[in-house]
Amino acid sequence: MQWAVTSVDFSLAQLIQLIILLSTGGKNGGGYKASKYIVITFHGGILLLHAIVNSLPISWLSFFGQLAALWNLIGVFILLILIPTVAKERASAKFVFTFFNADNDNGIRSKLYLFFLGLLMSQYTLTGYDASAHTTEETKSADKNRPKGIITAIGISVIVGWAYY
Repeated sequence: MQWAVTSVDFSLAQLIQLIILLSTGGKNGGGYKASKYIVITFHGGILLLHAIVNSLPISWLSFFGQLAALWNLIGVFILLILIPTVAKERASAKFVFTFFNADNDNGIRSKLYLFFLGLLMSQYTLTGYDASAHTTEETKSADKNRPKGIITAIGISVIVGWAYY
């Protein structure tokens, strides 16, 4: 489980780097692009923040868990409304599944490597099922509620996924 948490945290550090870049003018507008050392520092700070949060009393962790669930629920539906509203065009299914942008400034030219790198995004969803399995260890009637929770998570993901389509 630790590899998933640290990779998500590293992705957040990279997202912070991108937000800074875009908010300071973008790549072609002379924006600030943080060095890899700054990104690693962001990553370390995020990990430290998680360590501090995990050492808080269980009542606080319960509150943060409920807040995170609410944040995710609201965020999904806001994006569900905003993305189709703001998007000027939609890519076809053929484009989505056959086009790989190997012409980037990162020096990565292997389409196979880019494909597997893209699969990392889908692996993050597996942490959700794993998390529900771990959290049900402390749940009443875990033998019945664990499968219900996992099936419900899959069902909601399917419904929301089709709504995005």
